[in-house]
Amino acid sequence: MARCLAQIAGALVHLDGHAKDPWFFGARMTQADITIACMIFYFGLRLPEAFPPGRYPRLEQIARRCEALDAFVNTRPAPDEVMPAR
Repeated sequence: MARCLAQIAGALVHLDGHAKDPWFFGARMTQADITIACMIFYFGLRLPEAFPPGRYPRLEQIARRCEALDAFVNTRPAPDEVMPAR
């Protein structure tokens, strides 16, 4: 598990270091932004230790922008939809 978390952290450091503003590649939202936001949301549900708050600020900003969009708001899991236990 430690090795996998280290690999994830390495990838996230790389992505965070290459992210532009306001979106990953700059002025326009792309599939990269959607994928990043979905990945971060999934980490929050299943592996929060992989994405601690404040460690990857550029990726967090991208995820927050995406999560504010109607398309993301409308597809959030309902309160009765839960992830299986780890």
